[in-house]
Amino acid sequence: MIFRKLRFAAAAAVGLLAVAAPADSQTVSPSALTYADLADLGISAPIAAHVRVTGATALKPASVPDVRPGLARLLVQAQVVSLIRAPEGLASRISYVVDLPRDAKGKAPKLKKGTELLLLAAPVTGRSGEVRLTAPDAQIAYSAERAEVLRKIIRDSISREAPPRISGIGRAFHVPGAIPGESE
Repeated sequence: MIFRKLRFAAAAAVGLLAVAAPADSQTVSPSALTYADLADLGISAPIAAHVRVTGATALKPASVPDVRPGLARLLVQAQVVSLIRAPEGLASRISYVVDLPRDAKGKAPKLKKGTELLLLAAPVTGRSGEVRLTAPDAQIAYSAERAEVLRKIIRDSISREAPPRISGIGRAFHVPGAIPGESE
């Protein structure tokens, strides 16, 4: 009986470790990324690009004190494969920083050379060839389908037939109703 309880507890602990282990990169799995996520990131970003990583270096924690616990900051160099949107153009080689989750041992993750990504970023003022991600999850694993969806979202958002952007609530009203739950 005790052996069975210990075996169950061990299996449960292994299962929790598998669920709690951080991902190897910040990129979202294809099944977790929705059209709304891409639209939210893509419409607000002035730069959208398909890039290939040429190098990544983990920065020392002492030099970047504002990194949240459990994350490591990497300086990434990348070659621009194709531009989806960049109003003023973009250098063929860019660099940016990204915060990625540390592995189970607390080590900084590795971005392999040749990894292809979609970046949603903004230019860094006064520094050509450097960009700043527009959101913590603005580095997305590349796939041709995802890139095409992002192109379509951006193309549709700037077309003449695009509906106006909702920038806030202009007016609202509330009617209490006669019985609980009937309010509008």
